[in-house]
Amino acid sequence: EDELVELQDEYLSSLARESKRKMKVAWEGSGGGGYGLKELAKLMANHAASSFVEKIHLKQTCLTYDSFHKYTSIVSSRAMVLHGTKYLTPLADMLNYAPQQQSSKKKRMMIHVK
Repeated sequence: EDELVELQDEYLSSLARESKRKMKVAWEGSGGGGYGLKELAKLMANHAASSFVEKIHLKQTCLTYDSFHKYTSIVSSRAMVLHGTKYLTPLADMLNYAPQQQSSKKKRMMIHVK
């Protein structure tokens, strides 16, 4: 909530709050008898999908809302929205990359051995 105050924009803050609320509902489940992603993740972690797949052993910290929120945010930040649908576009993401220049301080600290 402190980060939202720093935005100093009520519209953006309300969008962020609504997005977080929707993410929490997806994680916990809607309460309508369906599973939330938390329960699905636990089921997947405790169930061997086929004879070729070993049982998945996840730390309990991987099955928290904070972990889900963190990694969903990372994936979403790499996605492009086209016509209302999110797509992961690694090539476009790579084209957006700009190598960082070394600072002059780092350059002076380099030692060249002949």
